[in-house]
Amino acid sequence: MNRMKLTGKSYRGGIAISTLALALAYAGAAHAQSAPTTGGATTAEEQAEIVVTGTLLRNTAAVGTSTIAITPATIQGTGAISTDQMLATIPQLSSFGQLQTANQGGTQITVNRINLRNLPQGTGGSSPTLVLLDGHRMVSVGVKQAYPDPDVIPPDLIERVEVVPDGGSAIYGSDAVGGVVNFVTKKNFDGLKFGIRQGFADNYSSTDINLTAGKSWSTGSVYVGYNYAWHGSLRGADRDYVRNTDYATGLPADLSCSPANVKVSGSNSVYAVVGNSLVQSNANRCDSTKTADFYPEERRHSVMGGFRQELGDSVEFQLKAYYAQRTDLSNGGPLRDTQTVTSANPNYISIGAGDPGSQQVSYNYGPVGGLGTVSTRLWSYGITPSVTWKINRDWQLRATYNYGQSQTTAIDPAINPSAVSAAVATGAINPYNIAASNPAAIAKALDFANYGIGKDEMSNAKVVVDGPLFRLPGGDLKVAVGGEYLHEKYRGLLVNNTYEFAHSAPFSPASRNVWSAFGELNVPVIGPDNNIPLVNSLTLSGAVRYDHYSDFGGNWAPNFAATWKVVDWISLRGRWNRSFQAPSLVQLSQASQPTATVFPAIFASFVPLLLNPAVPFNGGPIVAVQGTVSPLQPQKARIYDLGFDIRPPIAPGLGLHFTYYNIDYRGSISTPPLGSGPFYNVPGFASSYTMLPNTAQIQSRLAGAGVSQSDINNVLAQVAAQGGNAYVVADIRSRNLGVALIKGYDFGLDYAHDMPFGSIDASFNGTYTLNTTTAADGTNFLPNQADVNQPRFTSVGRLGANVGDNFRGQLSWTHRSGFNLSTPAGLGQMTVGSFDTIDLFLKYDVKRSDMLPMALTLGINNIFDQNPPVYYGNSGPLGGSGYANGSTVGRFVQLGLTVNF
Repeated sequence: MNRMKLTGKSYRGGIAISTLALALAYAGAAHAQSAPTTGGATTAEEQAEIVVTGTLLRNTAAVGTSTIAITPATIQGTGAISTDQMLATIPQLSSFGQLQTANQGGTQITVNRINLRNLPQGTGGSSPTLVLLDGHRMVSVGVKQAYPDPDVIPPDLIERVEVVPDGGSAIYGSDAVGGVVNFVTKKNFDGLKFGIRQGFADNYSSTDINLTAGKSWSTGSVYVGYNYAWHGSLRGADRDYVRNTDYATGLPADLSCSPANVKVSGSNSVYAVVGNSLVQSNANRCDSTKTADFYPEERRHSVMGGFRQELGDSVEFQLKAYYAQRTDLSNGGPLRDTQTVTSANPNYISIGAGDPGSQQVSYNYGPVGGLGTVSTRLWSYGITPSVTWKINRDWQLRATYNYGQSQTTAIDPAINPSAVSAAVATGAINPYNIAASNPAAIAKALDFANYGIGKDEMSNAKVVVDGPLFRLPGGDLKVAVGGEYLHEKYRGLLVNNTYEFAHSAPFSPASRNVWSAFGELNVPVIGPDNNIPLVNSLTLSGAVRYDHYSDFGGNWAPNFAATWKVVDWISLRGRWNRSFQAPSLVQLSQASQPTATVFPAIFASFVPLLLNPAVPFNGGPIVAVQGTVSPLQPQKARIYDLGFDIRPPIAPGLGLHFTYYNIDYRGSISTPPLGSGPFYNVPGFASSYTMLPNTAQIQSRLAGAGVSQSDINNVLAQVAAQGGNAYVVADIRSRNLGVALIKGYDFGLDYAHDMPFGSIDASFNGTYTLNTTTAADGTNFLPNQADVNQPRFTSVGRLGANVGDNFRGQLSWTHRSGFNLSTPAGLGQMTVGSFDTIDLFLKYDVKRSDMLPMALTLGINNIFDQNPPVYYGNSGPLGGSGYANGSTVGRFVQLGLTVNF
């Protein structure tokens, strides 16, 4: 019987699966990682019922594509205490080589979105990468975001993670554009297992605790697992490479400091507040990154349980459920502000002769306890009963029902702009010396927040029948057909107001129903019984899925693929498909309530990218229409890839892998990028704004976008209060807009060889982007951006050895290539350097007969304490943190202990 290897286990099937080197690095370590334990064994019968990610057919590899398979040993070797951190070790993901944190100072993006191929993903959307748990969808979480949180799964219960970096909508429906990430959890567990890992770095620590208990019997099993994970925060002051500097002068870039800084009207000179005087000096400048978290604190509890019982010889019932809660605290440092103060103000400090009578005073609320600590709290749960019916020896029916709910709350303290303006005007708040302000006025100013809440609910039912239709000379022709129903509901809000109003504001709802039908065919044209020269085997595959959405209608997603094994050790493969991503419920909820925001002139003057280089700034405010243009259509992609896998007989244990991919992604739902200079230079956006508009033009633009008359009146009043002359009115509502054409290739090698002392293994896995061409407006394409503001080449290499059956050692090398900058940074910087780190992992299994089975681990990430490359910029697409191209906590040492009872 033919078998295929996946993550060190044996699976039946007729097509060899192509696993990339990230997983195959551990092939030589299999016996070191599979030492007998008390729990977690998988029987041969269970192995025979595997459904691999990317196909509906049991015991059959997805044709024409590659699969990255990640084992628990892989996860342990990374030192990650969350699935997001573990996934950041995969070069094909945009998060590769970066610290993963769900919230770094905002209320909208509260969940890390997995993104294969670095495809466009707008705020409020999901992600063009589908996340599955045991092959089914998970409930979304987030405020103005709709995406599952993979960190809800206790790491000790993950049997393996399968990543298919290719379009999969023909099998799974929406979101599987860049690919699919499937977390496969344990089916059985017998015994009791406890594990703890403690990590340390300079000014930083982490704790990870796992406890799993279960019982197996001849016809079933039950288990429950708990995970607690926590890591502290890191502020900019904890790492010298984090900085916000004016590199032209070498001075800190921030003026909103304590004591305050002042700019007089008509001058760029900076005056420092010294007592009751202004001194032309930079002495009060400060670096806001030093008092803010660049890696926030996170605490997570998650519980998952499973039950399995055979009901006779042909029916099996399973039930899996999870509950998780997470809290993130991100200290943004003191709240900051800039106020215009005139000579009529009782607190005004004149510079003396030549004083124009108007000043911009920049200060912060640190001395009066005004801190911007963002608190994000979320919980979610899911329950999934399923029934498997073995209709006969070959055919099987699988029916699954999946229900989940979640809630996310985010509070970002802010200052009340109207209260502050009024209090500054009367002198109750003294921006020159905030500590001398009226306490009641300060309390009113700080009774304000950006407040967000999101509630999600999902109900999903799916039935699949599969089996062989008849026998061909090359093997069994297999077919799978099925249907699916999905109901999703979302209620959310995001407001900027007093705490009392924020908690009582009305929700924006959205819901929809999706009915789906699908089928897949696997045709082994040539196999072992009828092979011919140069065609050892040839398998064709086709799949199609139809989804009908209650909001935008129907969508077809086809897929065609082939795997041709030239000889026993050379396989060629190819695949073509159309995949899609439906609009998220968050985006739909915004369609019926367009709003208008007035950004004050002071904001525009401090963010020069908001200004049109062809129109001089008139000192007026910016008016922006926000929301979603309706109706939204799905984002669609045409994808094909070609590749090969070679295992040369002259080098036993060596595997070579290559995949070329080509993605044409259109109709990306995004927001016209007001706030980046190219907005005004792209012809497609010319109809989206009016420069130097009069009152009638503002009213016409807002009314045409569907803004309510009361909001229009409010906007006009705000513009009038700021002088009556707006700089621009722009419609920046989300819509089907962008196009991205992306080409590149994945490559890898793996090697495993037995040695007298045990075994050695090595791997190298990477991805290289040949071309990234985008058109923000859908028609006017930028030149190739593959190495602009992002690395085009990322890779991970590993070298490991097993000594005997109880010791494992491994070195890993992570690389992100350097890249060019779209605009020069400070000191004329045009490029950002590469970033490389080396990690070490050691494991020792204690197998003495007089002791409980246990394992001791030592991990050292970033052994040489490398800092990310310097970035001499304090604005632009890479921000102003002082570094770019990856992130790290520095040298991180982690000790672990696992005991089986």
